[in-house]
Amino acid sequence: MKRIIVNAPINAIVEKKEEENKCYEEVKRPRILEGKTVKIKLTTGNLYTTVNFDKKGKVIEVFLNLGKSGSEEKAFAEAIGRLISLYLQRGGDVREVIDTLKDIKGAYVVWQEGKPIYSVPDAVAKVLEELTGEKVEKNMFMKCPQCGEDAMVYENGCYYCRECNYNKCG
Repeated sequence: MKRIIVNAPINAIVEKKEEENKCYEEVKRPRILEGKTVKIKLTTGNLYTTVNFDKKGKVIEVFLNLGKSGSEEKAFAEAIGRLISLYLQRGGDVREVIDTLKDIKGAYVVWQEGKPIYSVPDAVAKVLEELTGEKVEKNMFMKCPQCGEDAMVYENGCYYCRECNYNKCG
């Protein structure tokens, strides 16, 4: 059904259209926020993750700083932080962010306080877990292409099935 608006200024039509398209309630950022910054040593340099909270303790911003100005690592880290912030400011759930980023594997593993850090996204997820208290348990096993069981793990650069001993490296 087509709706026709007669005798209305053009900006009223545009505003009405924008209201109809919004499926979220945008969080208004206050001028001053409280936050915490966590430093994690990675093979590519120090990752500084700053998490800002609203007055109710809800995460609404994440800033990531990694490497030198102009580097690809810094650009990607900044982009991840901006996308997380945008998602959270539009009503997103921090547990979804943690679940999505946790255990993403990179080329190297570093250990921080007895825990493996697999990549920048994994480090961000673990910082968010630590600062929010939202623990997200992930199934560490993947489905094996040979036997179909959820028994595949990634160890020492190879995928290995604990059920049928299938493995794939490289």
